[in-house]
Amino acid sequence: MEKFIALRDPRTNQVKKFKTGWSWTCFFFSFFFGIPLFLRKLTVLAVAMIVFDIVYYAMYFWLTIAALQVVADGDGGGLATLSVLGVVTTVLGFVGFGLVIWLAIKGNSMGIEAHKKQGWVEAAQVTPSQAPPLAPSN
Repeated sequence: MEKFIALRDPRTNQVKKFKTGWSWTCFFFSFFFGIPLFLRKLTVLAVAMIVFDIVYYAMYFWLTIAALQVVADGDGGGLATLSVLGVVTTVLGFVGFGLVIWLAIKGNSMGIEAHKKQGWVEAAQVTPSQAPPLAPSN
């Protein structure tokens, strides 16, 4: 059963619920420029993810250009460069996947801690049926 923690901002009395445990949102979307990390107020990690993404996509682009150049030349002279770029890009891909798994495991708890550092206090530990709604109902 999923468990939620409700945090309250003492200044505005706003209450937010946070899921504990595995974060599917971080698993599927954190590689896309760290968007879920910004939403969890994990700015440093989000910026690090953006830098990682830029490096990864630049290497992938460079690999693609090198492959097209080898194919266009037809003599196989750039195969060594192509091989090194392929290995580096593959290693970066595995590191990125490991990072995404780590963020999926730790993302929710780090988001809760980030809010607590900003002054939010724990309102209660609740189950999904007791959790406050995400948006006020009219």
